[in-house]
Amino acid sequence: MAYRVIQEQTLGSSLNSTINMAEAISFSLLPLSMQEEYLQDSFLSKGHQEGADNLITLSDAITEFGWENVVSYTITI
Repeated sequence: MAYRVIQEQTLGSSLNSTINMAEAISFSLLPLSMQEEYLQDSFLSKGHQEGADNLITLSDAITEFGWENVVSYTITI
């Protein structure tokens, strides 16, 4: 049975904050200090909290359940 991750995408957002599986896998393999740096450089410094939250949620699921057991869906809010 697959673990489902719901990613949020704000309607009208200029940034697609949906995270793909490859990025989440790569992120989950980084040491914690490098994860913080990646989040800051790629999302938070640009005001893209939504993308950062989606990346954290998806990578946490991959770490816990394995990438082959995770399915991700995007909802527009």
